[in-house]
Amino acid sequence: MRAVAVIGYKGSGKTRIAEMLIEGLAERGYRVAAIKHVHGSLKLPESDSARLFRAGAEAVLAVSSEACEFLERRGLELWEALSLVRSYDYVVVEGFKSQFPGYRIVAARTLEEAASFRGPLVLAYSGPVASLEEARSLEAPVIDA
Repeated sequence: MRAVAVIGYKGSGKTRIAEMLIEGLAERGYRVAAIKHVHGSLKLPESDSARLFRAGAEAVLAVSSEACEFLERRGLELWEALSLVRSYDYVVVEGFKSQFPGYRIVAARTLEEAASFRGPLVLAYSGPVASLEEARSLEAPVIDA
């Protein structure tokens, strides 16, 4: 398993960058998993499985012929989440900016935001900052996606 994180502040384009990365890897035939860091509580859909969870079930597993969804009444550390998807070729991690120990793509709106994530593990910068002429001064490639 190879993992890369897409990190940045809220509204910086992390999800879009993660989507594009996942699409590109999947198109090349790789099996890709994603882990999303959520601040606060999960926003559960208005589905029957969510209703069962809200009713107090400790765990709910919704199963169809195309996908499954598992809700459990406990949080996970990043390393625990990574161990659950270790059989995939790639894992795209969205968020976990201070916990992820590996390579990352920084989504930033401004040069100041980009600079706050500088470091040897940054593979590239993207997001709104990529349209700024001054972004060329950053140490890693800037991708205007």
